[in-house]
Amino acid sequence: MRAIELLRVVLGADLTPTEKLTLMAIIHSATWDTWEGQASIKQLAAMSRVSEKSVKRALETLTDTGLITRERSVSKYGEVSATNKVNCEKINNFAVGHGDPTLGHGDPTLGHG
Repeated sequence: MRAIELLRVVLGADLTPTEKLTLMAIIHSATWDTWEGQASIKQLAAMSRVSEKSVKRALETLTDTGLITRERSVSKYGEVSATNKVNCEKINNFAVGHGDPTLGHGDPTLGHG
């Protein structure tokens, strides 16, 4: 799946606006061949123009639903970073499962693979 296709799915997903913006910021910060990337809460808030508190709540929902995974790590110098991984298949299935007729497995632009 290409990034533009994934963003289209996110726009139609049954998520709050803050969750959509946060997920779009994560997708934007990811390497598109692995769908992984590093971005802190502060960076995601700046990218999406949403408060850090709202981004934290959105990240909880996105991880609880399995749309992303997030691993935090702390360097020996105390620097905190997080690696986010986008679950493309889960996002597509999430949108389809919530009854959006414009997003489906039959749509050739949103194919698996």
